Amino acid sequence: MPKFTMNDEGQLVGEDGKPFQVDGEAVTVEGVKTQATFDHELQNRIGRETKKVDDLKAQIATLDKQTEKSAEMEGVITSLRTQLEEANTEKNAAEQAATAKTAEQNKKLLDRAEKAEGSFADLSTKYAREKLERSIIGVAGDTFINPVVDIAPRLANAHKREPLVGADGKQIEGQFQDLFEVGVANEEGERTPQYVPLDKAIAELATDPAFAHYRRGTGASGAGTQIGNKTPPGTMKRSQLKGPAGHVAFIKQYGEDAYAALAV
Repeated sequence: MPKFTMNDEGQLVGEDGKPFQVDGEAVTVEGVKTQATFDHELQNRIGRETKKVDDLKAQIATLDKQTEKSAEMEGVITSLRTQLEEANTEKNAAEQAATAKTAEQNKKLLDRAEKAEGSFADLSTKYAREKLERSIIGVAGDTFINPVVDIAPRLANAHKREPLVGADGKQIEGQFQDLFEVGVANEEGERTPQYVPLDKAIAELATDPAFAHYRRGTGASGAGTQIGNKTPPGTMKRSQLKGPAGHVAFIKQYGEDAYAALAV
């Protein structure tokens, strides 16, 4: 589960140091002071009490230097000493209160963070799922009757994300690829479950008999099993088709049987 902290602007910050966003806007926690504001207020209070103590000490020290003190001055010094004792008590109370409030604030932030963490993690997962399904629908829309219901949820549930590997066999930092588990046909038409990129997954589903009733029917029977009536080039391979659009165009032009017969 992802961890969040709160910055000085009150924004939730993820483990990558960036503000957590929903629909492009940073999420801000209201009703809780930032730690910087909280610390500033506490230090101001302690500072005021400390200054009062220091001022009283300075006044007493000045009067104590006098070699001759009248009864009135002695009374003033006694009064100042009493005020100093009270000021020291207030200062100690402020420091103790600051310690207690810091602990209270930390507990409040922790409690809220724990409650919010789950909901924001769920929200983040929800938006990631919706984005994934939109990408599936965008690729499958020309091939299937209702990809929103029939294809996107199925592929999203069979999805995993892996680090993208370069031509040198090393992982490319910060880049990932989405893979989907579908039955991939071999030259004999036998299908085995494999994780493949989205365009490959859609192309395989488009020729899988189990998904025939989900496909758009453009042939004479309307069932989508015979599309087009031209003969494809005999030397063409499935790997030569460019992207999902190429696979879909081939099926529309030559039919699914011809597509299934292509060498990989």
